[in-house]
Amino acid sequence: MAESRGLHRGDVWDTDLPDDIGRHHAVLLSRDVAMARRHRAVVVLVTSNVLGKRTEVAVGPEEGLDYDCVIDADDLYTLSTGRLLRRRGALGSDKLAALEAALHIALGLRS
Repeated sequence: MAESRGLHRGDVWDTDLPDDIGRHHAVLLSRDVAMARRHRAVVVLVTSNVLGKRTEVAVGPEEGLDYDCVIDADDLYTLSTGRLLRRRGALGSDKLAALEAALHIALGLRS
């Protein structure tokens, strides 16, 4: 279980998602201060199901994962920080910027 004070936006974690979703890799999206105060985090799922969408960001061993996969900005969840099981790594600044751009597309945000 994660201690909320040690959580940082862009960290890659193993998570235990509710319902039938189960264990997945995910990237933390919430602001650091919000996770520490609320003990909840907005996460985006990592998947090996690569579809080539503009809302996907390629990640892999450089980010602490075992294989090449993608972050799917269309797949967001809010969960208790108690569901964060193990920190794997973190996104570098370029990957975090790419994820932010993918979120703009996924959420239909204007620049």
